[in-house]
Amino acid sequence: MTPVPPPNCTPTESLKTVSWMDRWAGALFHWLHGPLARQAAGEVARECRPALLSRALEAIEPMSIPQSLGYVRALAPGFVDREIDAVISRRRISPSLRTRIFAEAIEQVIALVVDDIARLRSATGSARMAKAA
Repeated sequence: MTPVPPPNCTPTESLKTVSWMDRWAGALFHWLHGPLARQAAGEVARECRPALLSRALEAIEPMSIPQSLGYVRALAPGFVDREIDAVISRRRISPSLRTRIFAEAIEQVIALVVDDIARLRSATGSARMAKAA
């Protein structure tokens, strides 16, 4: 049984109360579950991508790329939260990894959507230049 540190102790003091074996096991499982969490997060991100992109495209027309990134970052948690439980249950992943998958999925979906937005803007800019010529 892992001893519980007193409520008013510092993080350094709390590390002293956890046995070396528990810290080692935690590090090992963290390392082992990394690829599984990234794969599940990628699946969540792919499922959220179309809905998040269509929602973001409605509002980002007058925004710059950094503003668009902030807007997508603000929208992403809501979309990820809708999909994550389905992916966790479908892949039979421990619910203890939900927080890690959630954080990774947000970063992945933001990268995907911002990349899509940049690609769409460059295609739109090229079309405008072709019309002008």
